[in-house]
Amino acid sequence: MKSKKGLISIIVGIVIMIVGIIVILLATGVIGNKNEKYRVVSVDSYEGDVSLSRENKDSDLFKGMNLKSGDKISTGGMSNVLLLADSDKSLLAGENTCFTIEATGNAKKGRIYINLEYGTALVTIDNKLAEEDSFEIDTPNAALSVRGTIFEVTYNKETG
Repeated sequence: MKSKKGLISIIVGIVIMIVGIIVILLATGVIGNKNEKYRVVSVDSYEGDVSLSRENKDSDLFKGMNLKSGDKISTGGMSNVLLLADSDKSLLAGENTCFTIEATGNAKKGRIYINLEYGTALVTIDNKLAEEDSFEIDTPNAALSVRGTIFEVTYNKETG
């Protein structure tokens, strides 16, 4: 009887010690860095005819919506959409614009890639990107990669 109680006490002690070590490792950031945020690209606002295609299916678009890699956004005439990424990057797509977005990693180590099929995109990057972070825009005839700036890209699919 005493040996069973002693064995149970040892097992409980070991479990408490393991849980304590895990809590310390989580708190110090050795595992599961709690300060690391994943990249979020969301819809800040939109006006007019704006559509979203997700996994080749039309989806509803709404303010505050988090976008996924591979999402395709199109705007009609007299329409626009403003996207926010990582709270310090924005993309304003003007009327008659179509693009696909990919976002991977986090704000310090990752990539935002915009494939602008046609139309106009005004991009603002408030803070210089980290060394291992990138923001890229591709059009059918040009590619641009930036570290921190404000710029506008336009591609006219009719004139190339």
